[in-house]
Amino acid sequence: MGSFEVRFLEAALSDLEEITIYIATENKEAAKELHALIITHAKELSTLPYRGPKVPDEKISAMGFRYLSIGKYLIFYKTEKDTVFIHRILDGRRDYPGLF
Repeated sequence: MGSFEVRFLEAALSDLEEITIYIATENKEAAKELHALIITHAKELSTLPYRGPKVPDEKISAMGFRYLSIGKYLIFYKTEKDTVFIHRILDGRRDYPGLF
């Protein structure tokens, strides 16, 4: 298996920006660190695209979504051909199935 391209969709970039801004209101350094950690884990999917488990929700799993857990945040992604598409980055405590 070769290297995959990792692409962040607009919704995922928006999610990440919202998370970063929210955390920065209390702790700018923590916001920077979390942002970097999420980006790093997402980019690691270029070499391990099937690393994350399928989403436990049957409807979302049937759409081909997998996820990575970074603390309380979840990176939802799909792998298609040689590309990993990052669809959403959400707080795992949210009712995320309604967002797909």
